[in-house]
Amino acid sequence: MELESSSRLEVNPRDGFSASEGYVLMTSDYCQIELRILAHFSLDENLCGAFCDPNSDDIFKCVASRWKGIPVSEISSDERNRVKQLSYALLYGAGPGKVAADAGCSVAQAEVWINQFLDVYPGMKIFMKEVKKSCAKLGYVQTMLGRRRYLPHILHAQR
Repeated sequence: MELESSSRLEVNPRDGFSASEGYVLMTSDYCQIELRILAHFSLDENLCGAFCDPNSDDIFKCVASRWKGIPVSEISSDERNRVKQLSYALLYGAGPGKVAADAGCSVAQAEVWINQFLDVYPGMKIFMKEVKKSCAKLGYVQTMLGRRRYLPHILHAQR
């Protein structure tokens, strides 16, 4: 198949599946599952409240609104994307250097964003600090069901 240089061929992998007659094929999207789990475990009132905001169905716009202190309707797509990027960066342990590299800003600016963000979401900051403290002490993190992930290098990183 030849395509013009400005044309794009789009393929949806879901189109490769179909249900047998009389059956339905169902898919599920775990929308922002990591952020939802963080809200649950951190018990951060602002983060939990963002999931219940009746003014928006976009969690990242709600989080940005609370962080910036402006209405959801005034959050630009750039601000929304910055908050999404920052939320996941912090969730997965990125520091100011990584945030700065990903956002195309200075490390100092990234530090300001991180500190401002964690000031608005203090439960998140406390939760992450407690997990790191526990991991440094025990050498592992543990799920609710008792599964352990050993991180032996964490002990050396703390020195």
